[in-house]
Amino acid sequence: MLIAKIAVVLSSLLTFHVAHNSSASSLHVSKALMNQARWVNHCEENGYGWHVNGSEYQGGLGWLNATWLEFKTPGMPVNMADASPLEQAFALSRFAAKYGMPDLDGTCHGY
Repeated sequence: MLIAKIAVVLSSLLTFHVAHNSSASSLHVSKALMNQARWVNHCEENGYGWHVNGSEYQGGLGWLNATWLEFKTPGMPVNMADASPLEQAFALSRFAAKYGMPDLDGTCHGY
């Protein structure tokens, strides 16, 4: 069931196109993925926004800086707190491809 949910999230046909800040490429974030990123934001940061800059956890997904550095793409901000929600959602898709999508069961159990 978890794999099926991940497939739905990652393969939605509704796609947002956002010009990347420092490259000619575009980020492609589906509506379903953006909704999942919003859910993770709700679970991890209790809706405090996307630019959380804590001493340990950052951004709207509440990641360690090392996690952000692993899954961001070149040209994205070094600090997750400076990244847009769409950039964070794109990095979340890269994380999910490796580890699975967090918080899919609706209970905010995290990663």
